[in-house]
Amino acid sequence: MYFDVGRLGELVKQRELMKLKEVKKEPGYSWIEVKNKTYKFFSGDTTHPQTPEVYDLLEKLINDIRVVNHASTLSEISTPHTELGLCNEGKLLYHSEKLAVCFGLLNLPAGTPIRIFKNIRVCSDCHTTMKHISKITKHEILLRDNYRFHHFKQGCCSCGDFW
Repeated sequence: MYFDVGRLGELVKQRELMKLKEVKKEPGYSWIEVKNKTYKFFSGDTTHPQTPEVYDLLEKLINDIRVVNHASTLSEISTPHTELGLCNEGKLLYHSEKLAVCFGLLNLPAGTPIRIFKNIRVCSDCHTTMKHISKITKHEILLRDNYRFHHFKQGCCSCGDFW
């Protein structure tokens, strides 16, 4: 929340206070259902048997997105997070919803909408990435976070980029 409104100093203070008081924040995770089975992903998750394929696809998609200049958005987010020690670019690139969408692309029939659920709010980088993935792959992506439904189709989101 502080990051989204540019109050980075207050964000650092809150994180330090949380650490001092030993407050643990709930880790973000996403889940997707494929063939009546639920698959859960955490940021940077490498526990799934299809991890190599999921990561290969995600890296290919990220490279395709960078070609169309999404890199500027990524650096706007990752640089402050990295400088403040909140996140490294690797973790940002491998957020749970990105892993889940790639798993869906690999395992769902062509043309099937990809439905992902997330326990916390989707970050702006993942939101932008989902828009690009929907355009590149021509898949509809439905992402439910704890605030709203996002319906990504042909590079646009139903929330109008206000979430």
